[in-house]
Amino acid sequence: MTEMSETPRKSRTLLLAVVFGVIVVLGALSVWYLTRIPDCCAVSEGPLIDVPSGQPIQYLDTISNIPGQEGLTYRFRFIAPAINRETGTMTAESSADDLLTLCNTFALPRLPSTGPVPNQIIISLSDLEVPFGQPAPQATQFFEAFRIEDGSCVWELF
Repeated sequence: MTEMSETPRKSRTLLLAVVFGVIVVLGALSVWYLTRIPDCCAVSEGPLIDVPSGQPIQYLDTISNIPGQEGLTYRFRFIAPAINRETGTMTAESSADDLLTLCNTFALPRLPSTGPVPNQIIISLSDLEVPFGQPAPQATQFFEAFRIEDGSCVWELF
């Protein structure tokens, strides 16, 4: 009788061990997956982008699904803490070459190689990450618009 009751007990123990192992693995995978989802409002932790002024700039995102005044528009947004109006060292004027450089060396190579060519590229710098299209009076932001001419960015009045 003990031999027969011993077998179901071993099977039950083995089953519980397997179930516990699966739960542990699923829990670990859940934690790993959740840590891969970016925060909605955290400052990008991407690499710094070289610009003429040397100020630290990080890529934030590209928005291409909202037309601009000139039609198809690609907006490349960047975080630039040095433009902060209170503590920053950069002005709109001292960032102008950076904006042109970002258009030529960052934005142009990332445009789709097929499909319609955008009528306008907008490069924006912000000292804080802000949701696109939302008022953000606490943020310092610089914007410049460019058209593409002969494979280069040409500044446009914005």
